[in-house]
Amino acid sequence: MSFPAHPIAAVTHPDPRVYHEALLKGPPVHFDSTLQVWVVTHPEAIVEALNHPDLRVRPPHEPVPTPLLGTPLEPFFRSLLRMNDGEMHQTLRPLVLELLESISEMEVQEATRSRLSGLSLQNPNWAFHLGLEGLRSLLRVPEDLLTTLSAACLSLVFSLSPLAGSDDVKEGIHALHTLEDILQRSPLAQQNTTNPRVWRSNLIGLLVQTCDATAGLLGLSLLALKKHPELQTDLRSGKMTLQDVVLQAARHGCPVQNTRRFAARDITLYGHTLPAGSALLLLLGTASVHPSAPLLTFGAGPHHCPGENLAITLVTAALQALLEQGMQPEHFSCVGYRPSINTRVPLLQYSKEPK
Repeated sequence: MSFPAHPIAAVTHPDPRVYHEALLKGPPVHFDSTLQVWVVTHPEAIVEALNHPDLRVRPPHEPVPTPLLGTPLEPFFRSLLRMNDGEMHQTLRPLVLELLESISEMEVQEATRSRLSGLSLQNPNWAFHLGLEGLRSLLRVPEDLLTTLSAACLSLVFSLSPLAGSDDVKEGIHALHTLEDILQRSPLAQQNTTNPRVWRSNLIGLLVQTCDATAGLLGLSLLALKKHPELQTDLRSGKMTLQDVVLQAARHGCPVQNTRRFAARDITLYGHTLPAGSALLLLLGTASVHPSAPLLTFGAGPHHCPGENLAITLVTAALQALLEQGMQPEHFSCVGYRPSINTRVPLLQYSKEPK
């Protein structure tokens, strides 16, 4: 099997581990002339970057991607917690954390079990639907709207990607309007009266992130159980829990393979001087191969993902529901990976015979 052509190609490569191991043997911070970014591979350097006060989540000269300017996606993007630094981020983050902490684990489990019975596991997009179920329940979105909700989330997340074309952006605009209409029925959408539009945008942002990230983590957890039968043995013996399996998949599979940062001024990072305006590609997937790396798929520092506990809860509940209903990991086959520059989302199909 050939190496990926570059770190971005590794995201959807069938087996990028050897490539990541090779990158780890190289310099921890280096300039990639093909991608025109500073590539950061060592876990210590990545943690330093994620906590650096002069590294931003967006380029200072481009707070919104150019293809979104002048469209309804522009104000939506500007409002997102994860796309902002400074005062807006500090104000919104506690509100989002409070919302996520209110989710009942039992409610998530019940909603997931109920939803699984109506899903076709031959459709490779099934994991996107199942991963959204707990958040749909929290937002009090009617169950019969879940398919519409999932489809809109998938369209919106792709429209925000650098891979998106003009037609994808148009579909994203339609998806945004669909999600706004759905959330009008949610009592949680009315909670923040200071800036209702920004609050609704971030509820939609949560749905989009949940749809993408939980599908990736769920798929990687199932593949881990399939590839490593000893995990199933440890589950049966009580040496491991399903949550342990999910955490291992998050650690070693790393569904979020990379993230970017941008230098607002000249900085020093891990002994390297980087000029203002530098773009950095932090390879979380590469760092996760390092034996002493912390769990990095949810980030670190001020932008550490507020939905980490929710994602683990949702995926654990989904795994439990699948296994309780007799679905065997050996019967899932990976038919590819969703096109993406940063999230590793295996597309799985279930069959009656092992694959």
